[in-house]
Amino acid sequence: MNNLSERLASLSPEKLACISEKLREQGKKSIDRPAIPRRLTLGPCPLSFAQRRLWFLQQMAPNSPFYHINSAARLTGALDLGALERALQEVTARHEILRTTFHSEEGEPIQRINPAPPIGICVADLTQLYESSQEELIADLARLHGMRTFDLAQGPLVRLSLLRMNEEDHILLLTLHHIIMDGWSVGLLVKEMITLYSGDVSGERVNLPSPLLQYADYASWQRGWLRGETLERELTYWRRQLADAPPLLEAPADRPRRAVPTYRGGVQPVRLGLEVLGNLRNLCQGTAASMFMVTLAGFKVLLSKYTGRKDILVGTPIAYREREELVGVLGLLLNTIVIRTNLGGDPSFEEVVRRVRSVTMEALTHQDAPFEKLVEELGKERDASFNPIFQIWFVMQKIEESGADALRRLSVRPMELKTETTLFDLMLDLKEGKDELVGCFRYSSDLYEQSTIYRMARRFERLMTGVANEPGKSISEIELTTETERNDIRDWLRDDLETTINF
Repeated sequence: MNNLSERLASLSPEKLACISEKLREQGKKSIDRPAIPRRLTLGPCPLSFAQRRLWFLQQMAPNSPFYHINSAARLTGALDLGALERALQEVTARHEILRTTFHSEEGEPIQRINPAPPIGICVADLTQLYESSQEELIADLARLHGMRTFDLAQGPLVRLSLLRMNEEDHILLLTLHHIIMDGWSVGLLVKEMITLYSGDVSGERVNLPSPLLQYADYASWQRGWLRGETLERELTYWRRQLADAPPLLEAPADRPRRAVPTYRGGVQPVRLGLEVLGNLRNLCQGTAASMFMVTLAGFKVLLSKYTGRKDILVGTPIAYREREELVGVLGLLLNTIVIRTNLGGDPSFEEVVRRVRSVTMEALTHQDAPFEKLVEELGKERDASFNPIFQIWFVMQKIEESGADALRRLSVRPMELKTETTLFDLMLDLKEGKDELVGCFRYSSDLYEQSTIYRMARRFERLMTGVANEPGKSISEIELTTETERNDIRDWLRDDLETTINF
């Protein structure tokens, strides 16, 4: 989740010393954040900055599924539906955000925490269908499950359904609204449900520790603390960092940009194997950078090659979980930071990594500034055809190697869901595993053909393979095309010229 504490924890002592020295040289000091108290009243409370922006966006498109989080898992083995429902019931009682609804009072949104409702999981019985028919239905049912919209004022904002293939084969579909959750929170939710389910089916009473805080405590604290001089200090950095930034960065598109985007999207997988990953890890060590920084540097070089620009802005999410009391809180504890890098001067790839590392560490020290405030400050001249400040999104995560998905008499295997929407022109989503780096490009179907992004994905793989072997190469020396592709281009240009002359 691009979390600062997670990334720092994975660094060697030498890298930490390098980063600490870097921050001391720049005179950066962490902001003295006061402790987050429990709120004194249990009535309605304000929304966090991130929730507030999502609420207003949802009001403008109330029937859109753009802000849904969808996931699915295949459950193989003996499933106890009653134990699963009881686990969900207990998790809902433990975390107020799962029973929160959103309302308007005098034009301003507020959130209300409701009593825990009775929990039931909708079950679709597909056992009478042939196996081939079942598999055909899965994608359609998962898509419909994720597309069905929520009423923020009515709730609940979590939807759980079960597809029964046979007695020992089920598919669990989970959809929730982003206003109550982020990816980290989904992981916490699943972990708690696994723990409670396992205890139930084994007959062992599980006593999970009570959450130190509820999300409404955080929202109330954030709105009270992040204002005045504290907020102005953070915004001052971003005004300076993003001054005179180009409003739009786009690769050559296959179609003209729509005045109002449809947000239809497509997906193109990418993969880098063990040998390349090993070389990239060596590069990380040699440049005192994280894998996030190295792969973002590669992505920026790719974007520079495609756009011809040297000033590259990319947005990335960061989980706001540095505080111990927030680690176990379910809710939208996610902020967006903008990584702006100048690739001028034809630097080597190693130098690009160092530039990305420097600006990333600076951005992380100013991560308190809500992106929503940056939009208000810097995105005043809004154009509905593209996102403000940046249009390209980058995500880098580590795949957690864990046996937590093994339940008693039941195994859980996450399933990939087909993505049909995207909020950005282009997005690169990467996951670092033990033996490979995998992920995908997500792209706007309004702008790009699938074949275009297919070529882009292959060129990214080629670029990363090349710089992993020869990081001292300058940007101008990095080739994106193969000799065969270059010959094809020369042939096309010659034929086109001859056609023009003959005509």
